Amino acid sequence: MSDMSNPPQAAPSGRFLRMKDLAIGVARRGEPPTQGIVGLSQATINRLHREGKFPPKVQLSEGCVGWWESEILAWKADRQRRLPRG
Repeated sequence: MSDMSNPPQAAPSGRFLRMKDLAIGVARRGEPPTQGIVGLSQATINRLHREGKFPPKVQLSEGCVGWWESEILAWKADRQRRLPRG
């Protein structure tokens, strides 16, 4: 069963997020790498999306996709609830 089997009840809202907002970024000269909102690599986000375990992409324009911020935050909160507590 997919982790996205119980999507949020409210309609998506907020702003659109792009991959650069979500994924861990590459370090720039003399700067630490960015963590991104979900703290996962782009490859992991793409794999979870293919497996149906990540919110669906929204086509913003030709060659440009994004995600609703509300769906990403709900996914992140659900994922944190499922993690075992140490």
